[in-house]
Amino acid sequence: MIEMVISLVEKLSNREIAIAVWIMVGVFWIISRHKIRESFFRVLKAFFAWKLVISYVLMFSYITLIILSLCALKIWRSTQFNNTVLWVACVAFVMLFEYSKANEEDFFQNAIKDNLRILIVVEFIINFYVFSLWIELLLVPFFFMMGGMVAIAETDAKYLRVRRFLDYVMAIIGLFFTGHALYMIASDFNRFATLENLESFLIPILLTIMFLPFIYFVALYASYEILFVRLGFFVKDKSLLIHVKKKTLLAFGPNLWALKKWAKHINKLEFMDEKGVDEAIQIFKSATPTGF
Repeated sequence: MIEMVISLVEKLSNREIAIAVWIMVGVFWIISRHKIRESFFRVLKAFFAWKLVISYVLMFSYITLIILSLCALKIWRSTQFNNTVLWVACVAFVMLFEYSKANEEDFFQNAIKDNLRILIVVEFIINFYVFSLWIELLLVPFFFMMGGMVAIAETDAKYLRVRRFLDYVMAIIGLFFTGHALYMIASDFNRFATLENLESFLIPILLTIMFLPFIYFVALYASYEILFVRLGFFVKDKSLLIHVKKKTLLAFGPNLWALKKWAKHINKLEFMDEKGVDEAIQIFKSATPTGF
């Protein structure tokens, strides 16, 4: 076990080591401050609420199935472990908390486009060539600060000039990193053009594409849950409520986008009996395209 941990640590780049160091520094600083520690633990408690824990367990189970499938196809190897952990932290969790985006009808197309953009290529090239550890230790808090400033600048129109300036600065820095990476590639192309680097580039994209169905069904479950809670407020008859839920499930099944339209449509309806429910669904499906 210890040997495996040492082996994984040895594979970390200077940038990953710098990030890990600053995370530990941040954790120790938070623990040492009483008021901040209390707030931190409240956030941590909210992060591990029982419903969220269930979603984490399901997510990790699904990702494990993906990796086992890729292993069986000899696409994923143990050398991609660090890369996969980074993908889980930076992509999978973000997608999970932004599951509501799956409500958009062009969800799959947009998600795939986002992961095939040239930005991924640039990010991969930039992250492949890192600086010495002391430089990376300086860069990590700098980029964290810049990211925080950009996030704050986006909250109010009065910070528009600041946001433009920050975008300009980030663009210059991005060009510098890209130029440095391209220079390093040209100087030592054989080190760059390896099978392992190709896998490091493709694996996150492949994981993201295979992860999309999970996010879709998380959004689907959440939409049904919200709709059924709403129905409970204006359908007082329990037997009629059960009928509405059953008919909704049968009518729309896994079609999230049709369900979303139906959820908006029922605001105008008043269900009096089972026949009225059946007719309302039939009229809606006839008048509204509900196919995938």
